[in-house]
Amino acid sequence: MKKTVIVSLISICIVSATPLDTVYDFILAMETCDGTMAVNLLSSDLQATLNAALAGFQEIAGADGPLTRELLNHYGFEAEPWEVSSWDITDFMEAVLESSRFSVSDFREEVEEENVSMTGRKASVVLILKNRSSINFDLVWENSSWKLISSSLLNSLFNR
Repeated sequence: MKKTVIVSLISICIVSATPLDTVYDFILAMETCDGTMAVNLLSSDLQATLNAALAGFQEIAGADGPLTRELLNHYGFEAEPWEVSSWDITDFMEAVLESSRFSVSDFREEVEEENVSMTGRKASVVLILKNRSSINFDLVWENSSWKLISSSLLNSLFNR
């Protein structure tokens, strides 16, 4: 009996840790504007890049001038410059997600096909939508889980 339970638990852990699960977890984090969840799904390199972007943003926010307010408005952040200076990486990601106004319910209905390929410690997920456009995700196996290293969806969040 114990062996059956252990095997079942291991199977559940393996099944829930696929690259596709990570992609849909990230999409859920976008829908719920969960900065902590989103950051935890990013690779350490991507987290470092996000931290560098935050540091630059905080430097500009420290000036608290018209340029800072214009920048906040441009990105759709509902924050005052003084608030930005106290943000950590999860607060920053949450602000980015809130400004994206992404809807998972609409998105999930649009996914027509899911393609996953894995080679060693790397994986690629392509979601093909009904309109035949696609969203790409690249992942790496890091710290015993799949982490995002790049995505066309992530690029759209930060390149506005």
